[in-house]
Amino acid sequence: MKKVNWKDLQRGDFVAAGCVAIVFAAVAGLIGVWLFGVLAGLVTGYVAAVTRRRYLTTLQERAAVPDGIVWDVELNGVKVGTVSDSDYAAMRLNVFTDWRNYVAQLLNTGRVAMRVFDSLFVALPVLVFWAVVAAAIFAPDALASALTSLQAATPEQLAAGAVNAARILAVLGLMSVGLNAMIGARYGFVNRFSEATAHMLRRRVGAAAEGNLVLLRWADGTLHLNDELHERRRGLYRVCGGDV
Repeated sequence: MKKVNWKDLQRGDFVAAGCVAIVFAAVAGLIGVWLFGVLAGLVTGYVAAVTRRRYLTTLQERAAVPDGIVWDVELNGVKVGTVSDSDYAAMRLNVFTDWRNYVAQLLNTGRVAMRVFDSLFVALPVLVFWAVVAAAIFAPDALASALTSLQAATPEQLAAGAVNAARILAVLGLMSVGLNAMIGARYGFVNRFSEATAHMLRRRVGAAAEGNLVLLRWADGTLHLNDELHERRRGLYRVCGGDV
């Protein structure tokens, strides 16, 4: 596959890059570092655009190979059919060029953001309460001094302190969300691209049931699972947990 750079990018790639940049800037704005957010958003957006274009180019190349490898399709551990890699690549190409999937993903991301904010509204007051309790137990003098300084503060100092406290709480809240995500919390997130691909695969093999959809094949006595991200590095594929 030829190298992809900014000259190869198309309108859809720039739209995807813009969405990524806006998300980064919005998150950075929550903690008061707009400049960093904008710069990080521009860099990440460019990476997202190039990655999308490279992936679509790879799919086009794979879809054009009629005599490529063939995958067994398993649903909940039971083989339900087969699909050639060229047909699978054509499905993925269809999914990633259909803007209805992008709109669906954007709406889902918005709902996830609302659930994250809802959880923060619950978690942050609890965090502040227990922080005050801990300070009262382990550092009562420091807590008393802080309360005395708060009572003697000017309105300008109170406003500046409130802004700093909000930033600290926003950072702690984002860290909490990140930790929860690492241990499995999804906040209602659904990968609409994987969902659309799985729907097309089930329709292709005539399987109406929902569940764990896997593509696999045996080659020289070795089991290969479909993993497109890993394929970019080593030529293998993997589909698991319905994320196809």
